Amino acid sequence: MVSNEIRNNAAALGTLMHQVSNEQAALIRIVRSNLAAAADTAEEMERNLVVPRPAAQAPAEEAEVIGENEFKEAM
Repeated sequence: MVSNEIRNNAAALGTLMHQVSNEQAALIRIVRSNLAAAADTAEEMERNLVVPRPAAQAPAEEAEVIGENEFKEAM
């Protein structure tokens, strides 16, 4: 999921910490912190995401699409 990708990128940046100056390391820490917050937000969105069901699985009382812009009530 997206949150895992964000966390993986933050971890990858962490591997650079020993190769850069103190100022650059401070910037990497800030970016990693921001990425962690973004990952937390993405994870919350992923948890609350409602995935629509295909029409074949929709309850009978939902409207059924019969044409491009026409609807009828399913029986």
